[in-house]
Amino acid sequence: MGKAEVYFAGIRSRSAGEGLLEKLGRLFDISGINTIVDPEDQVAVKVHVGERGCTRFIRHIYTRRLVAKIREVGGHPFIGESCSWGIKGVRSTAQGLIQVAAENGFTAETLGAPFVVADGEIGLDDVLVKVDGNRLKEAYVAKAFADADAMVVVTHFKVGVIMGFSGVLKNLGVGCASKTGKWASHAYSKPKVVEKRCNGCGVCVVYCPVKAIVLHSGKAFISEELCRGCNHCREVCPLNAVSMETTSFPEIATRIVDVAAAVVNIIGSEKIGYFNFVMDVTPRCDCNPFSDLPIIPDIGILASKDPVAVDKASADLVIRAPGVPGSAVDEVDATGSGVDKFTALNKQDWRLQLKCAEKLGLGTMDYTLVPL
Repeated sequence: MGKAEVYFAGIRSRSAGEGLLEKLGRLFDISGINTIVDPEDQVAVKVHVGERGCTRFIRHIYTRRLVAKIREVGGHPFIGESCSWGIKGVRSTAQGLIQVAAENGFTAETLGAPFVVADGEIGLDDVLVKVDGNRLKEAYVAKAFADADAMVVVTHFKVGVIMGFSGVLKNLGVGCASKTGKWASHAYSKPKVVEKRCNGCGVCVVYCPVKAIVLHSGKAFISEELCRGCNHCREVCPLNAVSMETTSFPEIATRIVDVAAAVVNIIGSEKIGYFNFVMDVTPRCDCNPFSDLPIIPDIGILASKDPVAVDKASADLVIRAPGVPGSAVDEVDATGSGVDKFTALNKQDWRLQLKCAEKLGLGTMDYTLVPL
């Protein structure tokens, strides 16, 4: 595999014709992402709408510009996102996710295209996809994404606790998975009831969407065969009587990349394009109900048809950038240009996700940065 091309538009704009929206449209064309869409294709535009209270997510105006570009080449775009794992979060159901999306500016009117909850009302509408992953051999992809003819992945590049940084690969591997797909990357096994803690209250029975839990002799019992791993029972149990062995770094990063590979497999690598917005680079993901001071000045937008290359290029730019005084990197003495800000903040090998993706043939870390 030769070097991948990553196209770059800097943040500076000196005239009306150099605005970021104009640059974004040009990136769509010169990166070749315009070629992934055939006339009449149903095109999923994958976004993260942010949590309620988050203020640093990608603004809807950028997504709207991409919607217009997709229509120019004959595609039929829809904006897609999936429910969060569990049941307690407001974005854990389609109704709550749509509400938060609207609060943060993501509606059919503002986007110029329908907003779709890709995994349905409770996050269990999915397609089982085979994958020869580093850990997983199958993954559950949110149905609307799996059914799409093409996909444009719009990612807010930032620091991420579970993978070192949160970029395209996480947007694919977590954001495109149903709740069952998220379970596969976040846990080693299905939930189990700890009998000595269970008092038979039945709350878990009520909240189980697939009727996998019954009460037997005054204790709850979870059928492993019926369970979809949605994590509802564990979150609602008032006595913490439901246990699940969850993954942690580096296992979770490896599994998330496996799910990302499944998404690419079902849609086709030649039918997906990627945009990383290296702006408002915060020290936490947008699923948090708050946003911290960005750790570097805004850099710009990157585009590529290679998910590994665009993430690696984004990470390199963040590391080369000077840190913002008073931000989280200042607290760990990592403001210098060339200092590995991701490792300084999380003590994790952020390169692991890229190595895993390279091994699966998703792309290459060897890239050429092509400025507009």
